[in-house]
Amino acid sequence: GRVILEAQAAGVPVVATLHSIGTDPRHYHPAKDRLETWALRFNDKQVIAVGRAAAEAYRPRLGGKPIHIIPNAVAPVPPLPPAERAAVRAEITGDPARPLLISVGRLTPPKAFDVLLSAFALVRSQKPEARLIIVGGGSLYGDLAAQIKTLGLEGCAMLLGERDDIPRLLAAGDMFVSSSVREGLPLAILEAMMAGLPVVATRVGDVPEAVVAGTGTLVPPGQPAALADAIVSLLDHPGQMRATSEAAQAHACRNYSTARWFEQQLAVYQEICAKPGRPVA
Repeated sequence: GRVILEAQAAGVPVVATLHSIGTDPRHYHPAKDRLETWALRFNDKQVIAVGRAAAEAYRPRLGGKPIHIIPNAVAPVPPLPPAERAAVRAEITGDPARPLLISVGRLTPPKAFDVLLSAFALVRSQKPEARLIIVGGGSLYGDLAAQIKTLGLEGCAMLLGERDDIPRLLAAGDMFVSSSVREGLPLAILEAMMAGLPVVATRVGDVPEAVVAGTGTLVPPGQPAALADAIVSLLDHPGQMRATSEAAQAHACRNYSTARWFEQQLAVYQEICAKPGRPVA
């Protein structure tokens, strides 16, 4: 909000981008919130949201002001050479032939990794060879580690913590799974699709905008049995998995590439610059 006001005071047109769909209690302050609302509402230029959910979350605060929706871009995830891919899978699971599921995100309540672990326990009852890795750090690490032990998933479901090689892990996986109960437009899902992974995810936020028909399966949040059924169904049909993988990658490349993002951003700035005024901030 402060930056917007400073730009307005200097007579510089502003383009503001909205990212989140909720208030982070760590940084929330009523006065700061009111200042941000005022600055966004009375900024006379453009407001961009990274997804429909973010736009809807802010729309009541903007008093009917138009919002452009431009999804974030993700970089392509290059495939691994077959030998390296097998080595990564063997390092994680001990056997590169085992089905490898991957999920990425902060270990916090909205990601509902406890639901994912419950679902994976059901998957294992039908697919004992399957393995799951969860990548990310967060406050629930200890709770999830305890749940893995309680469910008898030690050595089958693994918490890898924070990693700096997520694209490499995605390229080594077979399926991406998201169990979130609240999301905007999750970059982790877009990155997984760029890597050519079929997606099983919960129908929340902007996830249905990304995981369209043919690119994965959507299930209601908070239902481990539904999540498990969707995972097992894909594992049971390798041909469908391959087709879903190809469709997911094609959809991501077409709609979430850096080139597509630049094209959409440029259109917004060209709209402003076509009018008399000063350079845009």
